[in-house]
Amino acid sequence: MIDHSKLVLEKIVLELRFPSGFLFFDNCGKVCKKIVQYYPNIEFQKINVDGTQFTLNEKFLGCSISHTNLAIAQEFPLKLDDFEELSETVSSILIKEFEIESFARIGNRFFYTYPSENRSKSQELIKETSIINFDSDKFKIFGDEVTGVNVTLNFKDKDIGTNLIINDFSERRLQSATHPLIKSIEPTKFYKGGIQIDLDRYTLKPLSSGQLSCRELIKNNKKESERSIELLFKSK
Repeated sequence: MIDHSKLVLEKIVLELRFPSGFLFFDNCGKVCKKIVQYYPNIEFQKINVDGTQFTLNEKFLGCSISHTNLAIAQEFPLKLDDFEELSETVSSILIKEFEIESFARIGNRFFYTYPSENRSKSQELIKETSIINFDSDKFKIFGDEVTGVNVTLNFKDKDIGTNLIINDFSERRLQSATHPLIKSIEPTKFYKGGIQIDLDRYTLKPLSSGQLSCRELIKNNKKESERSIELLFKSK
């Protein structure tokens, strides 16, 4: 069983895919100008026919826009307010300027880390999920010691698909210790062991642009993702 309070959200990503938005090539500059009106401190890494990329360094946010998708990411968000706001603002601008009528796929990905004392403890936690029993004698043909676990599972129901990746790690530097944008959040340190949980929820059916609320979608997906993790690692 895991202690939910120790889960660390290392990264969150939102990706909106849409049928070719050919107006990207006509209105990219207009889109950038409108975004700057909301976020005057953004730094552009690229503005050309291949796409646009910018960052909000003080908020650890990054965004990329092309004629087929919008992707927004944030590392180590303490809260999701800034991520939700940027997602809502930029998606609204694109819907108008690219005349987007629907989204073919909307994906929301969460990268969690759960620290443990060592790799052995991490593997014990993974065993509790019953996803895989690597104590089985069948695995002895490969060796006496399991030095790493990496499990990928893909699910779908009527409207939502989910990709789940769980792996263990031994001593690993916390990403925030070396990331140039977030050194101030946490001093250099090591996890002696832990689990990484990568959970990606995405739509299976097209969604009308008029039905999209990024803020609500992100809130609901985060709630559902953490509920799923809690149930997955719940003691029997």
